[in-house]
Amino acid sequence: FTSATHAEAAFYRAFENSDIEAMMAVWALDPDIACIHPMGRRLVGRDDIHQSWVKIFQGQSTVSFQLTDVKIVETAELSVRIVEENISFSPTQQTLVLATNVYKLTATGWQMFLHHGSPTSAALSVIPRPFFLALVSGSLTSSYFGGRFAYANPQIGKLGSIYLSGCISQ
Repeated sequence: FTSATHAEAAFYRAFENSDIEAMMAVWALDPDIACIHPMGRRLVGRDDIHQSWVKIFQGQSTVSFQLTDVKIVETAELSVRIVEENISFSPTQQTLVLATNVYKLTATGWQMFLHHGSPTSAALSVIPRPFFLALVSGSLTSSYFGGRFAYANPQIGKLGSIYLSGCISQ
């Protein structure tokens, strides 16, 4: 990509279109690239990151992004962007995720080196405390699927999902 701005636009376009090839084209070939999805663990390397996006795109319905409160710190070879991702899943279902996107100038152009998404405190306030404590303690496994966390607690065999916007289903 000719600029970090173009790389970022391609990242969100690939996300909105559930396009795994376009998504992975944004990511650098560096073995140390990292991705942290909201409330997820750190994924390092193309294989883990690729697998995570495949899972997200499989469970994703229509999604659109509007970036607000964009803060950019940029040097000749590195661009750090802190954004608010206003994510819409439907006219009545939205959530806000804070994200840090880091782009690096490589031999082939600007590419993503890090994406870190974090749910806002407002989104976290709707998650039941036992669910949140189990998730952060590691006794709950989770995956992020287009605004919904699918989770399983192997200790009690409970499955369910929770929307960050506050809609809970089990």
